[in-house]
Amino acid sequence: MLEASNRIIFEQRDYDERLERAERYIDRANQSIRNTKRQIERTEQDIEWSSKRCKNLPSWIDGNHKAVESNTKRYSDTAQANDKLIQRINNTKQSINSVTEAIGKSDIAINRAVEQSARPAPSPFDDNYRRAFHERKRRIDRELREQDKQAHRESYADEKDNNDLRATLGAFAHRLMTRHHEKFSLRPGFRDNPAYYPEKFDYRQVKVLDRFANELRLTNDFDDFREEQRRIADLFTFDVMQDNLNAMDILINRQKERKNYHEVTADFEVFITRLDASRTAKNNELQGSLGRSDISRMTAETLTAVSYLDNIEQYINKETTANECKVLAQEHISEILRRTSKQYELTYQGLRTLDSNEIVQKHARALESSLSGFNTKYADKLTESDIKSINNGLRVLSQKLEIARPINRPSPSPF
Repeated sequence: MLEASNRIIFEQRDYDERLERAERYIDRANQSIRNTKRQIERTEQDIEWSSKRCKNLPSWIDGNHKAVESNTKRYSDTAQANDKLIQRINNTKQSINSVTEAIGKSDIAINRAVEQSARPAPSPFDDNYRRAFHERKRRIDRELREQDKQAHRESYADEKDNNDLRATLGAFAHRLMTRHHEKFSLRPGFRDNPAYYPEKFDYRQVKVLDRFANELRLTNDFDDFREEQRRIADLFTFDVMQDNLNAMDILINRQKERKNYHEVTADFEVFITRLDASRTAKNNELQGSLGRSDISRMTAETLTAVSYLDNIEQYINKETTANECKVLAQEHISEILRRTSKQYELTYQGLRTLDSNEIVQKHARALESSLSGFNTKYADKLTESDIKSINNGLRVLSQKLEIARPINRPSPSPF
């Protein structure tokens, strides 16, 4: 109510100020009219003086006609003076026209100002005015009430959103802290099929979450689980979540993330299946020339390892290969390097189990050839464990091989 009354008072003051400005404008216009009239009077005097001089000019020219003819220069000066006088008369006429036009514009402005100032101010006792006043007051009151309600709704919504956000981040922290619990993840070392336990984190997802937990410096060394959960929840800032989108997708919905991952990496699965089939065919062909033992089979695999790894690297370097597929391909390369290094160890140690020196020499030459290319291409990618495996196998060459006939039974394959 007070605010509405203040608005009415301010509107009345504004009206009074506009009325005073109109009166000042009328005074200035009247002053301009008086100045214009004085200018016209001075101009008329100049015109009267010029007219008199123009009337005397012909007689003066006739009386001095002979002098003008005898003095050409003086005549030229008089002619120039005549031209200047005529130009002055024309300029005076233009000034009169401009002054007359200005007077007309001033009259129009004065009439408009007088008409506006003559309008009567609204009376506070007029019925229409009172109705307009009360309607305006009601409208202002409605707007104020609506603004208060909106502010209250926004405050409640902000508080609710904040509570919902904290509850969500707390749930993410809980899932991250319990990722190794058998209720929420596959059993380590059992090679469980994720399709049979879709509600649990699979082995790949646990690895991703482990890396994320290491970045957050999350450990199991805490006394109060709830307090640690709140601490981890506070670490879920926008930048942290933005930098770990893969982990966040797993925490939000592990089944949806797993499905999307399989769709993205399906290209790699198709590629590696075809490449494995091609390598298997080549291995069988090479093993046919070496023998039927497991030593022959692993020797044949070492011969195709370099070309197999080269194909995977070419797949990684393709621009169309998805990042997830590149990661899988890199992991597969590491696994093949580990497997091949172990095969060198086992095949060199297994030379003594072959039937004859001729077969031993055949396998040894094949191993030497493959190991040379393997070290040349991938020595810088081998781990200490891989190098140790290869060196353990090479020690056999420094010892005297005693050929012993193996027992005629199939030997179990370590791979």
